[in-house]
Amino acid sequence: MSLVTVQDIIETGRQASLTNTVLAEWAEKGTPKQREYLHGMLLAEDESRQASRRQRLLSAARLPALKSLTGFDYSSVKFPRTTAEKN
Repeated sequence: MSLVTVQDIIETGRQASLTNTVLAEWAEKGTPKQREYLHGMLLAEDESRQASRRQRLLSAARLPALKSLTGFDYSSVKFPRTTAEKN
């Protein structure tokens, strides 16, 4: 796995609305393994927030429910005769 830099953590943390100062301080204190963990946690947090946002916006949009004709009973449907059948 590639080495996670302080800059990687800062960029990822900014997406989570954390300040550069706090991110840089904690990233510089950590060992490479701790930086890797912090980076992964920030990525997971960002993905979770994006998924929640998408779900919230879809609910707020109040889009109509999807409908299909799968399972529709056509036995009671009658179609008019065409002119070709009359001749």
